[in-house]
Amino acid sequence: RTVRKKETLSFAVNVGGNEMNVVVQSYESHPVSGNLLHVDLMVAQPGVVTRYNVPVVTHGSPVGLKNKGLLYIAKKRITLKGTIENIPNAINVDVESLDLGDSILIRDLTAIENTAFTDADRVSVLSIIKAK
Repeated sequence: RTVRKKETLSFAVNVGGNEMNVVVQSYESHPVSGNLLHVDLMVAQPGVVTRYNVPVVTHGSPVGLKNKGLLYIAKKRITLKGTIENIPNAINVDVESLDLGDSILIRDLTAIENTAFTDADRVSVLSIIKAK
């Protein structure tokens, strides 16, 4: 329940009487019911540079949807390298002005202070594709 309802990238977990801040590294869910089967957690140590998978959140309705296009999110999570204090909870992308054939690449995203994108600049994050 904690994994699905969390509002921040890191959250506290009590292990053996010690409280630790952790982030979800990966998870596995049941293909039919959608229930969580397995969760891999990673300790988020303050001041230590590590790679974190940050979710992409879109805002707005693209113009291309009115022109019979579909919003295709190629990367639902983007890997950032930095300390947990500098990593955002989500990468917000405004898609209001996107039309058919438009896309947003890693290089188009706003740089986040004291962090670095680990993917190549030419990698597509999302695009508006023509519906078949």
